[in-house]
Amino acid sequence: MARPDLNSASFPTLHSGMGQNSPGTVTGTNVKERDRVDILGSGNKKWRGEVTSRASGNTWNATVSRVSGSSAATEKASRLTTGLSTQASETVDVTVTNGDGSSDPVPTDSNVVP
Repeated sequence: MARPDLNSASFPTLHSGMGQNSPGTVTGTNVKERDRVDILGSGNKKWRGEVTSRASGNTWNATVSRVSGSSAATEKASRLTTGLSTQASETVDVTVTNGDGSSDPVPTDSNVVP
């Protein structure tokens, strides 16, 4: 199998708390269950998980959780500059990795919540 070729990804909500699962979908070819999913946000926010099942056609369900992030002080300062919101919309980059390599990053807009 060749490396994944993603057309799109959708993770409407990403939880910023460690260990909280965030479901979404990835759409593309050369994807299968248990392929790794990585999401890179602004700063050093990262989520990691895996493809869990086929939704339909070339669309696959996936679940990720936060694996590293900004310091609490940095996140607090970010909330202060964005009107004290505890929810922030940002564009994140999603990749899927299989035994043959990683897809190119696909941007998607997600709400990052506590």
